[in-house]
Amino acid sequence: MERKTLIVNIGSTSKKYALYSDKELIRITLNIDLDCGYKANGKVSKLKAGRKEYNDSAKYVLNLLMKKELIASKKEIEKIAVRVVSPGNFFQKNRPINREYITKLEESRSMAPLHIEPVLGELKKILKEFRGARIIAVSDSAFHYTLGSAAKYYAIPKKYSDLFGIYRYGYHGISASSVIRHLKSSSKLPERIIICHLGGGCSITAVKNGKSIDTSMGFSPLEGLYMASRSGDIDPSIVFYLLKKFSAENLLKMLNSESGLLGVSGKSSSVKELIDLKDSRSKLAMDMYAYKIKKYIGSYYAALNGLDVLVFTGAVGSGSVKMRRKICQDLAGLGISLDTAKNSRNKKGFIHASGSKAKIFIMETDEIEEMYRIITQYPKV
Repeated sequence: MERKTLIVNIGSTSKKYALYSDKELIRITLNIDLDCGYKANGKVSKLKAGRKEYNDSAKYVLNLLMKKELIASKKEIEKIAVRVVSPGNFFQKNRPINREYITKLEESRSMAPLHIEPVLGELKKILKEFRGARIIAVSDSAFHYTLGSAAKYYAIPKKYSDLFGIYRYGYHGISASSVIRHLKSSSKLPERIIICHLGGGCSITAVKNGKSIDTSMGFSPLEGLYMASRSGDIDPSIVFYLLKKFSAENLLKMLNSESGLLGVSGKSSSVKELIDLKDSRSKLAMDMYAYKIKKYIGSYYAALNGLDVLVFTGAVGSGSVKMRRKICQDLAGLGISLDTAKNSRNKKGFIHASGSKAKIFIMETDEIEEMYRIITQYPKV
């Protein structure tokens, strides 16, 4: 019986699965409100999957794999890798998922509810459905383990940071690892890299000699850039002020699910939808979005003492011609100059102008493939 590996990547509004033997056999995407589908043998097909299938996705995916005759039974799935986003030193390593792991994740659910709640629910279903499989948590913050103390600590009393584990853990690490692996495989790895992962969630990471030295997300994925529906950086005094007007639960929901592009524009959480709108709130949302990204690029340029390659990835980073142009505008002082014709082609590759000191590269990150690579290297027991 051929042993196979299942990769599971659970987001706040989507679920992605892939089945591997020694190569990828199928990749499945389920969404709450968008089309669902799968890719196998280079062919993309749609799936008729609604809310019921989404909520019970572990069983649905298992039945689909058997229907497509990719497995004869669930016993063929030897390993399962699940992406986990959670604050805490415990979660900054890839670990086997067991009762202790689930308990610790439940204790952390209020710290990153947008990500932990869906993963917790999925893990419990996977543990029930695949009792014989070895299930491994792939940490989304492990790549940022190399952050130095100056980047890792907050300026609160250090004794409380150490006592309660309040550090900047960073996220989108699997994506960043995928980018670095790709750059390594295509040429000698540049010394100084800034990775802009721009999608529903957004982060920027400064990489020196292949290692993360700083990143915009911190204790939770709420810190940093402002995103589709997340506020990003905010003065803590605002939180205390708003707690006089909203419950803690409602405020947490506001900052995670009702802010960002959606909150500023009042119309949409999508860059694709907002970037061509002419009303003042949509324009403000786009201006703020690009401005904050520019600020982080400038900050990390200083932290790296220069820049060799600026990478754009994520759905917006690799897909939005107009937003890349807006971000790169007026960055010539940092040696970053965009070739508008190359940018407009919107294809993977370098898009910098001939006189640009720093290269600009666009690519689609592949978290699923990176998770498979990580789990194949995970120690056997």
